[in-house]
Amino acid sequence: MIRLVLITALLLAPAAAFSEEGLLQYLQKKKAELDRKEERLNVKEKELLELEKEIDGKIRRYEAILADMEKILARLKKEKEERLMHIVQTYEKMDPAEAAVRLGELDEDMAVRIFAGMKARKSAKILAVMDPEKAARITGRIAEIPGLEKVIARMKKKEELF
Repeated sequence: MIRLVLITALLLAPAAAFSEEGLLQYLQKKKAELDRKEERLNVKEKELLELEKEIDGKIRRYEAILADMEKILARLKKEKEERLMHIVQTYEKMDPAEAAVRLGELDEDMAVRIFAGMKARKSAKILAVMDPEKAARITGRIAEIPGLEKVIARMKKKEELF
């Protein structure tokens, strides 16, 4: 490295501008500057490596937390589905007229979920004795495909673009 600097200095500077001792002092000064810069870079590199390790550790912790949360959500979803199926089975075992009265009083979203989980024969018997307007609304909601309206709206927008 010193040779490269020396050669460069000799090529760029007129021979008379530097005495041998002046050139040596100049090169020593430049070498000291380069050494200081190299040391600062080494310090920065160590700091960056430490930060990288710290960030990697945090990422691993957050990924573990996320995996735990996904497991918990999956377990909660399964438990919710199991509870709903228990409710569905309870209504299926009821007398159709009694089930119709109780389902008619429920929140319509819940009634739809219960009917959607029932066997067709059981739900048909209950719907047959239910208030006709309520039965029609519930049947219509059961037949809907969730999110279909949004998909159709997006398709229409795309058609307008072309």
